[in-house]
Amino acid sequence: MSAGKSSDWVRHSAPLLRLRLCANVRASSKERYPAPEKLEIIRLVEQSHLPVRRTLAQIGVPPATFYRWYDLYQPGGPEALENCSPRTGRVRNRIPDL
Repeated sequence: MSAGKSSDWVRHSAPLLRLRLCANVRASSKERYPAPEKLEIIRLVEQSHLPVRRTLAQIGVPPATFYRWYDLYQPGGPEALENCSPRTGRVRNRIPDL
């Protein structure tokens, strides 16, 4: 399958992502995805005949982000994607208060 056909397949398979793909707009690192879009991305990756990393690269989602969502989705279903709070900021090498 040519690169153009695989890209077309991804584009037509995800209506919620179509605007982002067509405009070649990549999500910024600070942008948060709504739960329905996370679910659409998970379903798109599950149904894709392409490797996971290639599908994610075409839609502009980092693999670590996808697998974090997928780990929440598997045991908890779509409801687990709703209010995912951002990861807590860890301060490394912090000197403890005495």
